[in-house]
Amino acid sequence: MAAMCAKVTCAVALGDMIAFVPNARSLNYWPIDVERVPPAPAPREDGPLRIAHAPNHTHFKGSHYLEATIEKLRGEGHAIEYVKVQGVPNEEVIRLFGEADLVADQFIGGDYGYTALEAMARGKPVLTYVRAWDLIEAVEECPFINATPDTLEQTLRWCLANRAKLPAIGAQGTAYVRRWHCTEAVAARFASMYEETADFPEATRRMIVERRAVIERQLGAIPQVPGWEHPFLVRQGDPSSRLGGFAA
Repeated sequence: MAAMCAKVTCAVALGDMIAFVPNARSLNYWPIDVERVPPAPAPREDGPLRIAHAPNHTHFKGSHYLEATIEKLRGEGHAIEYVKVQGVPNEEVIRLFGEADLVADQFIGGDYGYTALEAMARGKPVLTYVRAWDLIEAVEECPFINATPDTLEQTLRWCLANRAKLPAIGAQGTAYVRRWHCTEAVAARFASMYEETADFPEATRRMIVERRAVIERQLGAIPQVPGWEHPFLVRQGDPSSRLGGFAA
């Protein structure tokens, strides 16, 4: 990797891979086609709490921690409907997310991917574990409900007791994805990298700068949802949750 990185103008990595790419620029480059993954009806505020989980590898997602916590809460009388799917087409996962009140992502890896992004695009709150605030683009706008195996019970109890908050959290997820993870947003981040690192002719560089400015104005006009904040945010500036310490 060091030999390859020496031959490029900028090495790019995302999430876990940052630790393995020397001097990499952290770039959230996974885009969502927001037209293909539209918002679904808001989470319900009554009836059983419907939790969807679509792990590729249950061991590495921490599915057993989630399921043990759900069974404990059910044993106390809490109404929870749990649906887990594996090995099905993506269209089926997208449909399942649309019918859920809450989507459970993963609780071990410490980073997020398309499961979380697609669930947010569908307007659903996402229960996940992100170990470092600087893994998240615009962390102050991100509505992830952050949970580890040790805090899963606490976060699920909060969700059960605060059903009326879930629609706003889900709606903020849709706004967040449309603002920071749509195709245009990812293109703007690449454009910024090219401006800073690529030795393009001035005319080309100027075209990139102008186009990026247009995109950023458009995305900046997407409104935030009032009242979506909750107690389990990934917070910027938390000294115990910063990527730099991990990558080093």
